[in-house]
Amino acid sequence: QFLLENGQKIVQMIDDCQFVKHFDAKRMRSAIETFSNFSFSQFLLAKQQAETFGQKEAQLQQQIQRLQEECKTQNMQIVELKAELNKYKRLHIDVCNYLNWNGDDIVNWLCTLEGG
Repeated sequence: QFLLENGQKIVQMIDDCQFVKHFDAKRMRSAIETFSNFSFSQFLLAKQQAETFGQKEAQLQQQIQRLQEECKTQNMQIVELKAELNKYKRLHIDVCNYLNWNGDDIVNWLCTLEGG
């Protein structure tokens, strides 16, 4: 906002300078005073803040990429663990709980009879 306000002041000063052919000493003096109020240190501070924000954004982008890679790895592990869990479920059927079996449980139980 600071840069926007001062940028607008500078644009206004340029417009003022374009009217030099209609020289107005009071208007020119006002433009010069406005420009002198613009602090170079404020400009440098704003520039430094912009660079800091850029660096922070780059760090956050790297962190996002790292977290996405971790997420992919964890999703692959989840798929592997689900497959292993299903394998163990097929091998170890709770025959006491047969009333709650679904079709897959029945097929898995039939496969265990007489060695498959």
